[in-house]
Amino acid sequence: MRQRDWMGLACRTRRARDGGAQRGRAERDPRVRSERVLDEFMSRSEWRIEKTEAVGRRGMVIADDPRAADAGAGILRSGGNAVDAAVAAALVMGVVDPQTSGIGGVAAMVVHRADGATTIIDGSGVAPRASSADMFDLAASGSAGMYAWPATKDNQHNEGPRSVGAPGAIACFCLALERYGRAGRAAVLSPAIEIAERDEPVTWVFAAHLGNYAERLWKNAEATRIFYRPSRAPLRTESGLEPGDRVRQPDLANTLRRIADGGADEFYRGETARAILDDVRRLGGVLTSEDLGAYEARELEPLTSTYRDIELRTLPGASGSTTLIEALNLLEGFDGLDQLRPDGAPLLHLIAEASRVAFRDRFAYLSSDDPKAVALLTSKSFAAQHRARRDIDPARAHPHAEAAPLAAPADTTHVSVVDGDGMAVSLTATLGQAYGSGVVPRGTGVLLADVMTWFDPRPGRANSIAPGKRILWAIAPTIAMRSGRPWLVIGAPGGRRLITSVLQGVVNCVDFGLGPQAAVNGIRVHCEDQNTLLDARAAAEVRDALVGYGHEVRIAEENFFSTHFGRANAIRVDPDGTLRGGVHRLKPTTAVAL
Repeated sequence: MRQRDWMGLACRTRRARDGGAQRGRAERDPRVRSERVLDEFMSRSEWRIEKTEAVGRRGMVIADDPRAADAGAGILRSGGNAVDAAVAAALVMGVVDPQTSGIGGVAAMVVHRADGATTIIDGSGVAPRASSADMFDLAASGSAGMYAWPATKDNQHNEGPRSVGAPGAIACFCLALERYGRAGRAAVLSPAIEIAERDEPVTWVFAAHLGNYAERLWKNAEATRIFYRPSRAPLRTESGLEPGDRVRQPDLANTLRRIADGGADEFYRGETARAILDDVRRLGGVLTSEDLGAYEARELEPLTSTYRDIELRTLPGASGSTTLIEALNLLEGFDGLDQLRPDGAPLLHLIAEASRVAFRDRFAYLSSDDPKAVALLTSKSFAAQHRARRDIDPARAHPHAEAAPLAAPADTTHVSVVDGDGMAVSLTATLGQAYGSGVVPRGTGVLLADVMTWFDPRPGRANSIAPGKRILWAIAPTIAMRSGRPWLVIGAPGGRRLITSVLQGVVNCVDFGLGPQAAVNGIRVHCEDQNTLLDARAAAEVRDALVGYGHEVRIAEENFFSTHFGRANAIRVDPDGTLRGGVHRLKPTTAVAL
């Protein structure tokens, strides 16, 4: 008996006699790939990790770190609304978990107001004016980055100063606060400032990510100074035998304080902008004062659609929401989904095939500046045409060769908030890859997003680089309405893999009536190319059945640090006003209910 993986909170023993033979056959099948082989007569302990559902009535905040969730809940308690709380939580996330997001990154939020209207605040990244479709030399072979584009020389497309573009997070946050917030900018930024300037204990998540991504951050002197010891060893968490390190980010605190005073204008045109531009240019980047000075967040109408009896309001344009809506439209045409098992092969097969088709269309048609493509891909008639051609067959898989390579997961954060007045916010923020470009301009404490990583570095493609072009990104913050009121607030981190996480969360809630905690922690499947990525928790007979359908199954076993699948969180609003929060079992994600 070999040793089991080392992480988890509780364990159980499973007998393999009944299912072991099937499992052994599935994992020996050449169409099933797994790092784990279970012998017919083996028995072993396995880690099981669970979380409880948060329940409240006066408001709820979900964020990927308890300090961020507490900050948002504190804003609600002090009289702020859902927009104030969401922005406060997102800003704290940028301080305590800087590999996922920050003020040098990008963000978007779906805001449902108490008056019944829903709006989008879009802070997507923009390519510099000096950029061009052929600005990066392609490597001889290989792929790189979170979207597995062809590799570029020295990985300049994905890290370092030439990967930097105009970030939109601060413009997004400040515009939302100005138009729809209640607490005031200074109050909302205060929790993040306080945490950044104090000696904050290094958590195990913080320390582990610094170890994983040291090679990227070591390339920038300022990032190395902030996040590593003088020896360049990562900061260390408390072990029980030895005290851990503490991290202070006074430069970031000062930058946040200037933004609290001067708003977005300070970040894009003030002292912070000058510091960013001076250092990016010194290091060899192409970002200019014109790029930052011209940047504005956009307020947009939501992309709307229906699935069964709910109305979805989500991010428009070149986002993951387009692919989410297409996949839901494809599934909606199949009656009787609610008669299947949410963890059974027939449903997982349909979800995988709907995702495969939607991703194929995404790669073929979608770019940041083509609204006609969005309208086509999200139309009910387009999905009906796919079904009429049997592009999705309930009895057979259709692996295809046209898709891009399976994308690596990105490091992103998602915040869900509902307040006591009925306002709801679904907010997703990211730096792109972990720690973004890895560049921290001197004196700012700000990690800058690798905006160029979202573009295809090859000329002549739908998503090729162009001056001033907005990114094609995968985020899909969503608010689902039922009977004219917010019913489900949902979103996820995870690069392109977040799309299927939100998709399954919606299906689990709508078709099966699952609560949010069960919905976001169900058996996962992801499919965007020839492979079908299947959660290792799936039963052996499910794996066998998917192979029988024709899937090229790849088994993925999740732990605290792996991100094979997006990790959604969600708030459901019951008819009586009760709020129920669901969070991923393997992240520090926390729901705080009032």
